[in-house]
Amino acid sequence: MSKQSGAAGINPLARLKEIAFVKASDGTLNFGEVIEGKGTIPIKLQVGNKLYGQAKIEIKHGQKIKEEGYKSVVSFIEDVSKHYNEIWEQPDGRIMLVKRNGGSKIAVVELRKKKGEPFYGVTTAFPTDSGYPSRGGRKLRPGGVRTPSANPEQSAPLIYTAPREAQVEGAWRTGEVASTSTIPKPDEVVKGAGS
Repeated sequence: MSKQSGAAGINPLARLKEIAFVKASDGTLNFGEVIEGKGTIPIKLQVGNKLYGQAKIEIKHGQKIKEEGYKSVVSFIEDVSKHYNEIWEQPDGRIMLVKRNGGSKIAVVELRKKKGEPFYGVTTAFPTDSGYPSRGGRKLRPGGVRTPSANPEQSAPLIYTAPREAQVEGAWRTGEVASTSTIPKPDEVVKGAGS
């Protein structure tokens, strides 16, 4: 029996490699989690091929990810999957996890099952401009904004309020922050400091 005996001439050994999971930095297969109702669903990365997973991301976006300062595609995906702060629903049923930090760092995931257990599989990931998530018919998921955290169970919805010292009339509009800090300005004399 030849190696090419799979359906449509697909090598079954190659297919097994494609669906294999990549390990995260902690040695597990979980790159992060998506909160769904009262539970969580793990985010996993498959080796994939030119259509999805690590292989696709390496081919299409690997260079740009390294230019952003990441040592690998895997480290980029793990960072976004653990520290995303927005979830956008796409018209195709996938969701986009977005880590805002200057521009946007994105991982697109799709709900899948393996042996009856659900997981979100990473289909693609890449850095892009901050406006990208809101284009293409995507909608911010209700409750899909959260405070980034390494532990999604400790995440809370992001509340758009300024710290007490920044709540000066109009300060938020100009980008200025009024501070009650006791740290002296560079040209200020500090009382009680000996020369």
